[in-house]
Amino acid sequence: MGRLPIQFAGKDITFRIPYNIAAELDVGPNLSGIVFPEASFLHNVDKPFEIHRVKIDLTAKGTPEGFINPTVLEPQPTTMERRVRLRILDFSKNENLTKSATLVILLLARNTGAWDLEEPYTIVRSEGFQVQIDTLDFPAVVVLDTNIEPERVLVQFVRVAVNFQGYLDIIGPPSEVR
Repeated sequence: MGRLPIQFAGKDITFRIPYNIAAELDVGPNLSGIVFPEASFLHNVDKPFEIHRVKIDLTAKGTPEGFINPTVLEPQPTTMERRVRLRILDFSKNENLTKSATLVILLLARNTGAWDLEEPYTIVRSEGFQVQIDTLDFPAVVVLDTNIEPERVLVQFVRVAVNFQGYLDIIGPPSEVR
């Protein structure tokens, strides 16, 4: 997690409550400009939300039995993180968090599997993010079953889960005397 500021808007932060805003969406191959529903990442709480990390999880869906997390073996070894791009916009400030659609593998740190922010990014009530998804082709994959036998599965969808993690800031009273 990033550094912890001691004030917000000139007032002391007395304590923090762990908090997250998360959503997931199933997306097919070779699509561009797919956007999470409008209210998915809207902050609707009175307290400021201090974001320290963005966790991104991609899970391929290829069988009716459920979701699988395969390693793609064709045409070269890769993962779903190399086949999905995200573009993140803070719609309240009209600021891009990514200049353009960026491969997920380039956003994630190797040691945490998340996008850890050096400094917290704070949003307040009625602010939030728009997350846009672009996907590349999903080739056949090899999955190990319970018998340790390889099985070819054609990936039909990928579940994109995005989780903004951090703290709700509890702001101290303006003064000790009322």
